Amino acid sequence: MTGRWASIAALVTMTCTPPAASQSWNGRYVYEHDGGRTAGGDRMLVDYLLVVTDKRCRLTVSGFQTDETILCSAADADGRLDVAFAGYGDGRAVNRYGVSVYRVGEPLLSLSWKGGTLITAWRRYSPEDEYPTPARYFRKVPGGRLPGVRQR
Repeated sequence: MTGRWASIAALVTMTCTPPAASQSWNGRYVYEHDGGRTAGGDRMLVDYLLVVTDKRCRLTVSGFQTDETILCSAADADGRLDVAFAGYGDGRAVNRYGVSVYRVGEPLLSLSWKGGTLITAWRRYSPEDEYPTPARYFRKVPGGRLPGVRQR
């Protein structure tokens, strides 16, 4: 390949290649959960934004009957990113209603690469009442505007 096609191939490879074990998990990850429709026909969409920086992260969840920010710790464990509860957006360990839903240090979810696909394993946190089988949920996106996520 030469010229323009070589540049395009290099760009596609860089944006689609999972991080090597030595690379950082730092970045932005998004997931849009479609919970179906209400009895009145409204869509029940919930947006998840996970921002990872070094050993810290922030999970922002907003949408249908949901508005929550969770502060978390992020640890690379054998090529897997483990996300654990550190507090809510206000720094407290209880939610806005004064309820302690998670314990500090409790695993919320983990991310790993399998065959070029980012796999989410839900731990204590889940978009549903049940903990679904690990599968593709989050996707890593470049900084700036987040595709597929409603901007506030």
